Amino acid sequence: MFRNLRTAGALLISGICVLNICASAALADNARKLTIHRVLCDIYDKNRDNKAEMGEYIVLNQMAPNDPQIQYGFGIFLARQKEHQLAITHLKKATQLDGSVSDYWVQLGNEYLQIRNYQGAADAFHSAGAKYFPQESAARQYIQQIQQINAYNKKVKEQEE
Repeated sequence: MFRNLRTAGALLISGICVLNICASAALADNARKLTIHRVLCDIYDKNRDNKAEMGEYIVLNQMAPNDPQIQYGFGIFLARQKEHQLAITHLKKATQLDGSVSDYWVQLGNEYLQIRNYQGAADAFHSAGAKYFPQESAARQYIQQIQQINAYNKKVKEQEE
C-alpha cells in the first residue's frame, strides 16, 4: 500500500495535525480562528482537496467578509476551479477593500481576460500600475482590433443590402 514506512508515517502525522488544527479552531478566539482556517486552506491546497479548501474559504468569507487577503485568496482558488465570474466577484471586492495592492488588480485583469472582457482587463491592469503597462497596452490594442473588425463587418453588411 505505501512504498515505505516514512510515507505512511508522514500521512499519519499530516492527518493528526489536520485533526488537531480542526479541534483547535473550535476553541480559539476570532483572530486565531482565522489563522487556523487559513492554514487549513494551505494544507488542503497542497493536498489538492478542492472540496475541503472550498469549505474553508466559505468559512473564512463568513468570518471576515471585509478582509482583502481572504477575498483575494478565495478569488485565486475560484480562478483555479475555472469559476471565473465568481473569482471576479471576490477579486473586485479585494480591490475595493485595498486598492493599493497591485497583485489584486493583476489577477482581476487576468480573470477579465478569461471571460473576454478586454476593457475590464485593461482598466484593471491600468490600476495595477506602470509596471503592468504592457498588459494594459495589449488589452487596449485588442479592443481596437475588435472595434475595427466590427466596423468592417458592419460596412460589408450595409453594402450587401
